Amino acid sequence: MKKRIALLALSLATATGTAGAGSLAVSARGSTLGFGMELTRPLTPAFNLRAGFNKFSYTLTQTIDQVDYAATLDLQSFSLLGDWHPFHGGLRLTGGVLVNGNELRGTATPSANVSFTIGDTDYSSKDITANATISFNKLSPYLGIGYDRVSRHGQGLGLTADVGVVFQGSPKVDFEVTGPDALSVLSTDIQAEVDQIEQDISSYKVYPVVALGVIYQF
Repeated sequence: MKKRIALLALSLATATGTAGAGSLAVSARGSTLGFGMELTRPLTPAFNLRAGFNKFSYTLTQTIDQVDYAATLDLQSFSLLGDWHPFHGGLRLTGGVLVNGNELRGTATPSANVSFTIGDTDYSSKDITANATISFNKLSPYLGIGYDRVSRHGQGLGLTADVGVVFQGSPKVDFEVTGPDALSVLSTDIQAEVDQIEQDISSYKVYPVVALGVIYQF
């Protein structure tokens, strides 16, 4: 799927249409999806095609009650978007799809024989590590509104901005335990933990997008 998106992005540079040669635009941006770049190709006086990628990663570690926690937010997505400029100006309405590789991963490792709960059972062992990964639909629709005047009017440098939402679906949870004492953890407790986490985050089906960047029209 990533190769398909890359080929679609490459095709923007050679796409035919009412836009003449030299109308390709490149943008660099920061957003709630991470840092990324986009290629924009005007196809008609009112319609653009955009393809891009976003990436960002951050890890936080903390020790609470002799349990070492680590959480990693890993944002990675590829986008294929269509822009409609209803007034042939900078304002645009956008729809498209993201190849959504965004994940949140976490681990919990006791540093001593302290009591902790998995599912419905209390365990006490420093030789058990709990690992959880939260992911979303790989193909996620996007709707938004934005502005950039450069891609519609001549060459040069300008600003680009977007506000929208990604419909990422219900979060999916993968939970496992590792370590020498992992076999002591009941499978029913693992499933109960998955069910509880999925219930707690079930409302996070929509991800807000706010983006700001610079765009250069060749």
